[in-house]
Amino acid sequence: MGTWCTNGRMQQGNVRDVRTHLGEDNYVFISLSVEPKDTTAGLAQYLVQYKYPWTFAVVPKDMLAQLVEQFGQSITNPTATPHLVIAPSGAVSRLAPGVNTTDKLTE
Repeated sequence: MGTWCTNGRMQQGNVRDVRTHLGEDNYVFISLSVEPKDTTAGLAQYLVQYKYPWTFAVVPKDMLAQLVEQFGQSITNPTATPHLVIAPSGAVSRLAPGVNTTDKLTE
């Protein structure tokens, strides 16, 4: 995600609804900023402004390179709202783009 991205804000709103539906204690939600201009302080303000009560982080360059290697360049496109799921077993879903409804994200 990127703090400037309206698609990302829409998707984060759906994530908020999923957290409520599934239960905050049953899942861990992490949003990663892939925007090089985002800062930790700016991200903190973004969380307060939009009332996102889960973990957000700015991705370090070396981690971003590893994510691109594993998932492809599309992971760096905030407007495509790329997302994935990591199961408790460590299995990782495919990278899925697009703003998804609460129902689709829950599925």
